Amino acid sequence: MLQIEDGNSVDVRCQGIVNEAKCAFIEKQLDFGNIPVGLRAKDQTLHIKNQLRSTAIFHVESHSEELTISPIKGRIAADQKMVFTVGFTSNVETDFQTEITVHIRGGRALKLPVRACAKIPDVLIEEAELDFGGITVGDSKTLPLTVYNHADIPAKLVLDLRDHPEFEIILPAQPQDDDVVSEIMVPIHEDPNYRDPADVNPDDAQDPLEEDEMDEDEGADEEEQNRHVQISLKPEKSPLRLQLKYTPADVEDPRDFVLPLKLAGVGEMSALRRTVRGVGVKPRFLLEPTVVNFRTKVIAKGSKPLPFHNDITISNPDHNAINWSIDREALDDSKVFQMNPTEGRLEPGATSTVRVTFNPLEPIEYACKVPLYLDGDRAKPYLMIEFRGEGADAKIFFDRREVLLPCTPLEIPARATFMVCHNGYENLELRPKIANEVGKLPIDLNFPDGQNLGVTK
Repeated sequence: MLQIEDGNSVDVRCQGIVNEAKCAFIEKQLDFGNIPVGLRAKDQTLHIKNQLRSTAIFHVESHSEELTISPIKGRIAADQKMVFTVGFTSNVETDFQTEITVHIRGGRALKLPVRACAKIPDVLIEEAELDFGGITVGDSKTLPLTVYNHADIPAKLVLDLRDHPEFEIILPAQPQDDDVVSEIMVPIHEDPNYRDPADVNPDDAQDPLEEDEMDEDEGADEEEQNRHVQISLKPEKSPLRLQLKYTPADVEDPRDFVLPLKLAGVGEMSALRRTVRGVGVKPRFLLEPTVVNFRTKVIAKGSKPLPFHNDITISNPDHNAINWSIDREALDDSKVFQMNPTEGRLEPGATSTVRVTFNPLEPIEYACKVPLYLDGDRAKPYLMIEFRGEGADAKIFFDRREVLLPCTPLEIPARATFMVCHNGYENLELRPKIANEVGKLPIDLNFPDGQNLGVTK
């Protein structure tokens, strides 16, 4: 009805044409299977096919807080598919069943059944408690920490030892057979400036052989990684065998606390509640450091390779003279570590220096623990000195992954600069060759500083 002021009303006829829409789910149902409580399941994908040659408008209806669906609304072009991403998270144990409804403008609504079963993993610690007893200050001790996952679903544990800096968790070397590996230990980074390695520009990546240039803060961050970690357990596999390490920093100040290990998404559990105890004991013999880490070193070549060396400081805080010695056989078995001297006598209050050398033979990691004895008592080592290092072959690398030449007009040369770096070469002449698989390219290489690589550059 069209009303006209100071005139007669007129009926207006309106007519609209709605195109029929016909769509259908490609999948018959969506099943997330069994998943841990509190953890987001792996996202699933759904597909809706537009079966006609006209655009279809859709809107998704879901009243379940556990489900996340994207996109919620939109349009599907003629004869095309729309891909939906569906996520699921439940904070309680439940056998979840529901339907996803998708309304199609001008067509019938589509419904798809969804199922998931959220369960709390059955995890427990084998050891009843972790009692280190008395540990000499300057020494350290490790105790086994064995965790089982008897459930048919994976489990994630969160261990936070940042309030206990004298303790750290250690993941033993993995076996050759990856099928029996049931553990993955990943550091948790809460620094807002942290960047995931997958997001780092390759041009900004530091060469792994230049670890000696790390400052003290970076070294502290590396140690912190073993105190706040997330541990993943595969279902019904062999147990996760960790080691808890205690290095006391003071004397006669007992440590007694509950291991801060929680099940991700759930929190504290009685099966994971274990008491940790330990106390530092006044030392008779001081050694600094007790762990000598050479990090990564290039394997020396030639008839007389020069080994790498670090110094250890030993001192006697006692009122009596002390005779000390190490187990030479354990040192000789390593084949790459040497120590000089291997025995001696320290007067009260005296200090001395011991040199440790490292000469890697292969590009592998080396680790060696050498017992130290006092006053000829070889029944029990007074402390263990740990040597670590890794060998690496000499290498050539570039300061970037690719070189992009700028666009220039014809007959105008395009130029770019990059660096050729090396690690471990004493004297090497570069002989570059440009690949011609795509044809002969008009590219010239110039070396402003010369083509020789060596110790000085």
